[in-house]
Amino acid sequence: MAMWMLRGGRAGERERRMLEEGVLSVGWPELPDLTPVDSVEALAGIYRTTYADARETRVAGHAAQIFDFIRTARPGDLVVMPLSSRPAAAIGEISGEYGYRTDLGTGMAHTRPVGWLKRGLPRERIDAAILELFEGFMTFSRVASDAEEEALRATASDPEIPEMPLHAPAPSPVGPRAVRPVGRGQDPARLAREQILDAIGRKFRGVDFVRLVRGVLSAHGFVTGPTMGRAGGEVEFLAGGGPLGFGTAKLLVRVSGGGRLGSADALGDLRQAVESAGANEGLLVTWGRRETTEHGDSFFLLRQWDGDTLLDALLDGYDRLPEDIRSQIPLKKVWALAERR
Repeated sequence: MAMWMLRGGRAGERERRMLEEGVLSVGWPELPDLTPVDSVEALAGIYRTTYADARETRVAGHAAQIFDFIRTARPGDLVVMPLSSRPAAAIGEISGEYGYRTDLGTGMAHTRPVGWLKRGLPRERIDAAILELFEGFMTFSRVASDAEEEALRATASDPEIPEMPLHAPAPSPVGPRAVRPVGRGQDPARLAREQILDAIGRKFRGVDFVRLVRGVLSAHGFVTGPTMGRAGGEVEFLAGGGPLGFGTAKLLVRVSGGGRLGSADALGDLRQAVESAGANEGLLVTWGRRETTEHGDSFFLLRQWDGDTLLDALLDGYDRLPEDIRSQIPLKKVWALAERR
């Protein structure tokens, strides 16, 4: 069986209704009943008609996600829905075919029935490799390996594992990075860094994470081009240095919200993409962990940013960041007495 990641809206606005009604929904309420649709091409045509101003990259990316939801996903497939209201995920099995409904409120027209195995599986019960996928960009996407799907299904089906109450207040902070309380002898610089990383992890997810990466690059003198979607929830865009982006630095930037960074396959694929795009260098950015470093001739062609590296670049160019990003990450410089040891 396949495993799918579903998001309950940009601010989680559909989550509670899906959990209470036993349905899945992907939004796009302006689209009509899609029951007759039998191909992604037909769906793309309907999307173009409905959203006449949409760029072709958006048409292709959204049509593929919606078609996967209404046709590709099968009854019995596992669905994981990260919850914005608390540090947990809802795990369920798709139990039927697509249906168009008008009785569930705004944004809930396109649905699939679901049997929830756990409506609030705590994050600490979920494998780290799956947790890192929670920060992707797509509304509906296939994720994980067969082994990870089987392990998560077994965990969600275990009656001995309690689930977090549906209406429980959300603890703070939310997300995989928990800020430790201040203690005697703790390095204030390290504490401040953890707090900033936590704020970024909570405030910049999905498309907002891409916006953050663009902002950091602009603070370092790059002009960025349009976003291009990729399979698996990744996105790419070009970035040029110098006035109007016409300088000698020509980057292909690939952004992935989760997953481990730097596998040999990922770096090899990025290298080919750099050459195909006519860029000089490639930059791979994710909120996940770095697996390896650049080596050999890749050192002169590719770079990788994980969360810590991205924060270094953000701090280095903070005063030049776009105002909207600085307003979401308000920082101030302070002087502190350095203790002698």
